This record gives sequence, C-alpha cells and structure tokens, in this order.
Amino acid sequence: MNKKASFFETLPRILLILVVVLLILIGGGSLLWNAGKSLLSSFGLINISETDYSRLNQEARTNFDTLISDIKNCKNSIDDNCLCYTSLSSFYETHEIEINNQEIKLLDVKEGNEITMAKETIENLNCYYTDSINVENSFKISFDENLPRIGKSAIGVDFLSQDINFFKNPALYKNNRICLTSTSFDLTKGYKACTLKQ
Repeated sequence: MNKKASFFETLPRILLILVVVLLILIGGGSLLWNAGKSLLSSFGLINISETDYSRLNQEARTNFDTLISDIKNCKNSIDDNCLCYTSLSSFYETHEIEINNQEIKLLDVKEGNEITMAKETIENLNCYYTDSINVENSFKISFDENLPRIGKSAIGVDFLSQDINFFKNPALYKNNRICLTSTSFDLTKGYKACTLKQ
C-alpha cells in the first residue's frame, strides 16, 4: 500500500517536471539562442543585423512616387525624341515594378507573396529602349545588389537569353511613348534633353 501511495504522490511531481522541461525546450531554447547571439555580437564575434522591412518599404514607396512624378513630367514635355532622367534606386530585392499598357505598380514580393504597395495609371509605358524600342504587354523590373533588370528566359532556360538591365539612374526616352532606356541604349546618339513644362 505504501508503494502505491508513494507512486501516486510522486506521479504529479514527475509530470510537473516534464511539463517544465518541455516548456524550457520549446520557449527557452529560443530565449537562450537570442541571449547567446546578443552576447556574441556584443563582443564582436558575430555580426547579426536584422532587416528593417518597414524602412525599406517606406524608401521604396517614396522613390516610386518620385519615379511617377518623373514619368509624368517627361510625358508632359513639350519636346519629342528626347530624354528625361529618373531613378530606380532605393528598391530592395523584395520589390518589383510591374508595368503594363495601362498602369505601373510597386510590388512587395517577399516570401512568395505578391502585394501591391502602390500603383498609378499611366498609358503607353510598357516599353524599353535597347538598340530599338521594344513593346511588351507586361514586364517586371527586379532588384538586387546588381543593376535593376527585366529577367528573360527562353522556354524556362535562363542561360539561353539575356536580361534587360537598367542603370540605377536611367534615361526615359520620350516619343509617342515613354520608354526606359536599357544599359545597351547608346546615349551618345545626340538625343536632346526634354524641355519640361514649368
């Protein structure tokens, strides 16, 4: 009888210890890991930096607004067959710009999701200028540590085709359309700067 009574008295204690150990393993492991990372980084042994996506998205949104303003100013220029300039900087690898015949969008493409952060209706912007004007129904400009680009692939095989790259501060070519000029566009052809309306 005493053995049964002592077993039933110790069973709740054992279960309580198991629950505490399980909680430490689940939640405490991450607490210990975070404390360890902080300690190692304070001694300069490891460099851990958290990405501030909120700040990056705000910068991208501000630059997108500037891009839209530059495009509209160029579109309203009194000249044709001329160049304006804009910026494709301050976009991060989680951003894309999608352009079609009706509008331009700023997308957040983090972790396989695609969220429209901003959009503007601008017609006839779905083109880019390499050695000639190329018009597409729709295209996306991607960003990373390299130059902004339109990714091209031939039947799913990336090495058979070449991406269309843009400078971080590309020219906009204005004629009957507004087209971004690629890195292969020859700026020495003698195009004049567009006269913008005041």
